[in-house]
Amino acid sequence: MRHTRADKCLVRYAYVQAIRERWFHDGEGMLRKDFDKDIHIGGEAPGNWSPNSLVEIYCEDGIPNASDVHSFAEIGGGTHYNIEDWISIDARANQLLDEANRSDLHAYTEAHNSAVLSVYLS
Repeated sequence: MRHTRADKCLVRYAYVQAIRERWFHDGEGMLRKDFDKDIHIGGEAPGNWSPNSLVEIYCEDGIPNASDVHSFAEIGGGTHYNIEDWISIDARANQLLDEANRSDLHAYTEAHNSAVLSVYLS
């Protein structure tokens, strides 16, 4: 099923909001221009890595990639997997879509490569 540009824009908006809430909730961090540069409508992204996706998220300038793993063993800590953050972002984006009365748009992220996440519908 092909989705309209309006559907893709709504999904993009939900992910922008969810990412802001997850990582940039303190008023600092990425600016609107950064999101415009790094979160694109599928099929319109400059790299066009996943043209069949609803949204492409570039993880090169501040947005953490889902495939990254961080070990804090040398300071007595554990291991953090960014995929855990993206599971929470997916849940929040879907909550925002539900609040917009679009529960038909149930989205999830999938790592396309080490710098690009693609958003699809489940």
